[in-house]
Amino acid sequence: MPRRAVRSALAVCLLVLLTVVGAPARAGSAADQAALPEVLRGLRVDTLPADYVVLLDVSASMQDGRRDLYAAARAALRPLLGGLAPVDRLHLIAFAERPDPVFSGDIGANGAAVLGRLPGRAEGRATDIGAAIGAVLQIVEQPDATDPATVIMLTDGRPRPAAGVEVRVPGRRRLSPTCASGPGRWSSAVRYAPTAFR
Repeated sequence: MPRRAVRSALAVCLLVLLTVVGAPARAGSAADQAALPEVLRGLRVDTLPADYVVLLDVSASMQDGRRDLYAAARAALRPLLGGLAPVDRLHLIAFAERPDPVFSGDIGANGAAVLGRLPGRAEGRATDIGAAIGAVLQIVEQPDATDPATVIMLTDGRPRPAAGVEVRVPGRRRLSPTCASGPGRWSSAVRYAPTAFR
C-alpha cells in the first residue's frame, strides 16, 4: 500500500473513531485534550513522505491588469506548503516558455518560505503547458518517487507556446484530473497514476 495512502487511511480511521466514540461526558481542559495534529504526530503519520509537484504559470497573462491571478495563486499555495510534513518532497516549478525548477527536495522547515524563490512578477512571453507536464513526468517517474504523487497546476488555462512550437502533452493519458477548484479557471489538480493506462 503506498505510503501516502497509509497516511490518508490512518487519518480517516482516526476521524471515524473520534466520531463514533464521541465527546466524553465531562470535557477536560483544552490542555488535557489532544488535538488531531498531535495525535497524528503520536502515530508517526508525518514520518511517511509524500511527493508534491507544483506547477505555477508565470506567463504575463496571469497578471494582465484585469485580475492578478499570479498573486492569487501564490496566496493559495501558502497554506498548502505551510502544511506539508518536513519529510514530504516538494518540486516547485515556474513555467512560461519553458519549465524552470525553483525548488526540489525535502520541504523540511522551509514550508511556505519557498514561495520567495518564485519570480516577483509573472512576465513570461509564452505558456508551454505541454513542456511543463513533460517536466512533471520526468519527476514522478523517478524510482524513488512515492506512488501516487500529487501534482498541482495553477494556470489561467491559456496555452500560448512560443511561435513555431507545437503543443504536445507527453503522457497525457497517464495524468487523470481529480479536482478543479479555485477562483476562475486557473487552478486544477491531478493525481499521477503510473499504472492506470499501461
